[in-house]
Amino acid sequence: MRPTATQHSVVASSPRGKRFAAAVVITYALVATLPMVWIFLTSFKTQEDAIAYPPVVLFQPSMEGYVNLFTIRSRQTPEFIAGLPPARTWYERDVRKRNMVIAGPSKVLPRFVNSLVIGFGSTFLAVFLGTLAAYAFSRFKVPLSDDLLFFILSTRMMPPIAVAIPIYLMYRALGLSDSYVGMIVLYTAVNVSLAVWLLKGFMDEIPREYEEAALVDGYTRLQAFVKVVLPQAITGIAATAIFCLIFAWNEYAFASLLTSGDAQTMPPFIPFIIGEGGQDWPAVAAATTLFVLPILIFTVVLRNIYCAASLSERCANETRLRFAEKTLSSPWLQRSGVDCTDWSRRGDAGAAVFTDVVHMVVSGHPGRRARVRRDQPFPGLTPCPRSFLPTFTSASTTLSRCATPV
Repeated sequence: MRPTATQHSVVASSPRGKRFAAAVVITYALVATLPMVWIFLTSFKTQEDAIAYPPVVLFQPSMEGYVNLFTIRSRQTPEFIAGLPPARTWYERDVRKRNMVIAGPSKVLPRFVNSLVIGFGSTFLAVFLGTLAAYAFSRFKVPLSDDLLFFILSTRMMPPIAVAIPIYLMYRALGLSDSYVGMIVLYTAVNVSLAVWLLKGFMDEIPREYEEAALVDGYTRLQAFVKVVLPQAITGIAATAIFCLIFAWNEYAFASLLTSGDAQTMPPFIPFIIGEGGQDWPAVAAATTLFVLPILIFTVVLRNIYCAASLSERCANETRLRFAEKTLSSPWLQRSGVDCTDWSRRGDAGAAVFTDVVHMVVSGHPGRRARVRRDQPFPGLTPCPRSFLPTFTSASTTLSRCATPV
């Protein structure tokens, strides 16, 4: 008796392979997040628990690290503290228990604001300039484009220390040391190369037919870029912004060399958080936790945008397939004698034609539509019945009357 044959996919993973992959991912996630979890826990320890050996896992939570981070304290005698008026806040009471008084706020908040301004400012400029440059390299014939792209990429190959002294001398001569403008310009110049290379790959994947259809509908090149290309490239822009912000947010060498006061960021400030008798590790851990929060929130927000845009693109592709099937199977279109064999091969470029006017529907997000009308009929074409209007949202152009594709 012959054995019964069963279907088996050579592409899909086996259950054992899926379990192994899940175990690898979970293990990697635990190893990667363990240092951050330990830093977060250390920020709620006292100085004694933070430096204890063996390390203390179970401890009484304390806000000492955060109080030390945001305040400047001075030690006083018990008699002096006893003569002070009653403490008005919980952190004043916490400090007085250690025979200390608060002398004023620390510089952590100005340094944190400096990091926000410089990091997000340079990220915006790098992504903005990188998007324009990537679009130009992707859509136009730029002389020596390959050489220019390699030159742009080569700026990332130099170690920062190789240009640290020339940049320091130049900034000192121009008066850009310890300023927002100087740091934003420097980080933007470093990040533009990464932005151009990442975004050019995303621009190349966007079909040119979308822009050509927009130009037919009366859009200018700039309008087609803003309303057609940018919504399709939103996933690449989000990914590029994350990489650019991570570099600008964590950069230490140039920040230590070129800033010392007004524009100093958090990376060179955190190592110099000193307490009595040495490094104040709970305050350092609290500063690190605070420093990680903006980049974490920014990454999560852009991740949601990335996932939504990817889902939108997949839905748009499925919609275009259904739209093509509806077009090619129409009895009216078959009776009209129009040759539709080329439409199924050209996909997005093979736009179906209906009604009296040119409509362009750009699919940017599920349920969202941006409709542009240009009331200019195409001469010499046979009108289609209005009952055959498409009901799907499509990123291709639907022309006003039926004709074979150009």
